[in-house]
Amino acid sequence: DIMKEGSQMLIASDDASLVEQAYGEKPEDGKVWLDGVLSRKKQVVPPLQDAFKG
Repeated sequence: DIMKEGSQMLIASDDASLVEQAYGEKPEDGKVWLDGVLSRKKQVVPPLQDAFKG
C-alpha cells in the first residue's frame, strides 16, 4: 500500500516463527503488517532468505 507506506503479508505456513524471525513482527490471524516495506525484491525476499538459512 503506497498510501500507507507498507505491505500486508499473508502467511500460509505452519511455522509463522520464520516471519517473526525475518521481520520482528508476530503474525496475527495469518497476516502481518510490514511498515515501510514496499519493494518485494529489496525488502521482502532478503530477510526471508536469511531466516530460512537460519
